[in-house]
Amino acid sequence: MNENPGEHSGENPGEHASETSGSTVAAEKDQQLDGLVALFSDAVNGQRSLAITGIFVMLLFYTLYFAAPVLIPITLALLLNMLLAPGVVLLTRLRIPQALAAALVVLSAVMMIIGALYVLSGPAQEWLQKAPASFYKVEQKLRELKKPIEDIKKATEQIEEATQLNKLPQAQEVTIQRASLTDLLLSGTPQIVATTGIVTILVYFLLASGDTFLRKLVTVIPTLRDKKRAVEIVRNIQEDISFYLLTITLTNLGLGLLVSTALGFIGVPNPMLWGAMVAILNFAPYIGAITNLIILTIV
Repeated sequence: MNENPGEHSGENPGEHASETSGSTVAAEKDQQLDGLVALFSDAVNGQRSLAITGIFVMLLFYTLYFAAPVLIPITLALLLNMLLAPGVVLLTRLRIPQALAAALVVLSAVMMIIGALYVLSGPAQEWLQKAPASFYKVEQKLRELKKPIEDIKKATEQIEEATQLNKLPQAQEVTIQRASLTDLLLSGTPQIVATTGIVTILVYFLLASGDTFLRKLVTVIPTLRDKKRAVEIVRNIQEDISFYLLTITLTNLGLGLLVSTALGFIGVPNPMLWGAMVAILNFAPYIGAITNLIILTIV
């Protein structure tokens, strides 16, 4: 008598197939769930990384803002050190001691700046006396340009008033009185004087120290060949930066002289003052040129 294997074992083939398909569906669901979890985890990690980067950038800007009174003098001193270093090197080649050469270079630079300020003080005072009238003329010109915009604004307000059902009471205008230009200049004078003194002292010590940093760097390097290479690299960097700063300075001075001469021929008052302004602002790339163009157009 033949027996059915399914009956003998007590198993149903349909039930076995349904169990297999059910386990396959469950495995697919588990894979989909794992994929969603991984995707969500990646999104959370990306947002966390973006938030950390944003916080770091904000902290960096806050640090730079609060450390500006310290960082600005140090940065200016380093730049002036590279600008004036060739003069000190030239004097040391003439058998003048390093400290004395640095003092002579710094003193010469300070005297030149004081002389330039003395020459420009007269035109600056004259411009400050005429500044209210000049600002009034500029305001009149700007009003002429703003008149079409104000007409459109008034028409828009009239349309809004015509379509407004419940008109709210008009708020009272508050006028804030601003400090005058002279008060702003006088209030910033002590800080400018203090910063100038700090920068001058730092520049002198940097120039007087000479190659102290380079000598310390050489003592750390083991082989003589590497020492020579390090000295050559540092020398080349210093010479390139000094040459660049000297070139930019001479270029800006020449530009200021040309602008001053051109404004003098045209008949613009205080041409030396505007030429000095162009020379100083041109140190700032793009922003300085745009500012010069706007100011000279108004003048």
